[in-house]
Amino acid sequence: VVEAKDWFASDESWKRQQNLYRYVIARWGYSPSLFMWFVVDEINGTEGFKANEPAALDWCRRMNDYFHEHDPYHRPTTGTQSGHVIHWWKEGYEIFDVAAREIYEAQEFPMPPGGKKELSPNAGL
Repeated sequence: VVEAKDWFASDESWKRQQNLYRYVIARWGYSPSLFMWFVVDEINGTEGFKANEPAALDWCRRMNDYFHEHDPYHRPTTGTQSGHVIHWWKEGYEIFDVAAREIYEAQEFPMPPGGKKELSPNAGL
């Protein structure tokens, strides 16, 4: 539909996305086993976020509002940036219902006591 860098800002993309999200809510939203809508994972790794962060934040607001409006069970929403220590995402935490944070020890976070760095998927980075 559009290039990845334009994903968050495109009205045409949003029209098509709504069809998908309406289907997702209808297909899986009935289930009491579904707890939360995880809207976006590591958004700062996308070309669209890098090209136009304000548009990406507006998209997050649209997504949050869309799921709140259409989910009959009013489940909470969440989203994340990648887990580096510098990626505190104040704007995203203000948009979504649940502030999700990814913590990667190899990215300047301390290893938990008793942790085994050699077992970390990012060991040696």
